[in-house]
Order: sequence, then structure tokens, then C-alpha cells
Amino acid sequence: MSHFVSSGARLDRLPMSRFHWKILGLISAGACLDAFDVYLAGGVSAAMLKTGVSPTSRRTCNWKTCRRPCASAPST
Repeated sequence: MSHFVSSGARLDRLPMSRFHWKILGLISAGACLDAFDVYLAGGVSAAMLKTGVSPTSRRTCNWKTCRRPCASAPST
């Protein structure tokens, strides 16, 4: 005998409790901190590239002069 229980409909009828609002607030705060981190990292990396501090701003290692094998190096 099979009995189908719709848990989604029951959850939709339940009111949001303090626990749910707390979880929603924590997730929202985490998303805001993550967005701020991405925003800040973009500005810092742009400033590093502009001043020449970043190692990606100059070609110090290419596939001919690199001592370690690179993934993008062509096979010879």
C-alpha cells in the first residue's frame, strides 16, 4: 500500500519562524561579504597591474625560458 505525502505543500503552509529568518540573514550577510570581497579584489588586482607589482604584469616566464613544465607549453 503506497501513501503519497506532499511535504512541500505542508512546508508552504507553515509560517516563517525566527530560525528561518536567522538563516536567511546569515546567508544574506555571507553573500554581501562575498560580493564585497570580489569588488575589493578587482580593485586591488587592477592597481597591482597598473603599478607593475603583479607578476602577471611582466613576462618573466614563457614556455621557452620556464624551468618547470607549463600546461600551455607546446610539445616538442
